[in-house]
Amino acid sequence: VELSPDQRVCLIGDGKLGLLISMALSAKKIEHRLVGKHSQRIGLLGSSSGALFLSIDEAESYDRHFDIVIEATGNSSGLAQALRLVRPQGKIVLKSTYQGIPSFDVTSVVVREIELIGSRCGPFEKAISMLEEGTVDPTTLIENIFHIDESLKAFEAAKKSLKVIIRMD
Repeated sequence: VELSPDQRVCLIGDGKLGLLISMALSAKKIEHRLVGKHSQRIGLLGSSSGALFLSIDEAESYDRHFDIVIEATGNSSGLAQALRLVRPQGKIVLKSTYQGIPSFDVTSVVVREIELIGSRCGPFEKAISMLEEGTVDPTTLIENIFHIDESLKAFEAAKKSLKVIIRMD
């Protein structure tokens, strides 16, 4: 999806994927609202972030407001929220994969002429370039680093961390 700075963009989900997408949007100078459960995570995005945090409850006041909504929650309630937030003839970019089959209001998609776009990965060349240039720095998402000998401890820590690294040396 091509984005421009004049579009109203919303990103739903403040987990690993959502934060990484927010970094990429900010690197492209796209201001956006980041909807999530953990307001403190906005600090991981750095001072040059173009994101403004909205709690899930605060986002409710943005009914049919956004041109583009990116759904990265990993659960079907994120899709339902995206449908509430996107304007008529707007776009929803689905980044989540769900456990099971989500149900959603297909009628609102048809009546409001909403475009649903599935996006599994994206252009790797652009992503690698952003990493090389330092315009996106995912290292802020790393909460713990463990040696391979501490693998069990690392897996336990990963249950309540954004990102855990296991090193070999």
